[in-house]
Amino acid sequence: MDWRPPVRNIMIAHSDGDMVISASELKRVAEVWNAPYVSLRSAVSPGERGCWGDDIHHDFLARDLIAQVVTLFQEFLQRCETTPPDSASAREH
Repeated sequence: MDWRPPVRNIMIAHSDGDMVISASELKRVAEVWNAPYVSLRSAVSPGERGCWGDDIHHDFLARDLIAQVVTLFQEFLQRCETTPPDSASAREH
């Protein structure tokens, strides 16, 4: 992947039990984008499906995953509020 989203704050969070998207691929993208990679873990078995057949890990549907994602998102929003835009970002947005 030779592009990066034009944003100043970026993070990749992924559930270890996700059977849809490979953790190794997302780790590689995080490295290329110079972005932090956060590995999430759940008590739910890897690949387990919800009542509509969706991978619970992929959609962060397990209660313990939802709690982790909400905390990460709150921290991310706080970081966005406290990170001043650089001059290039200010011109782009």
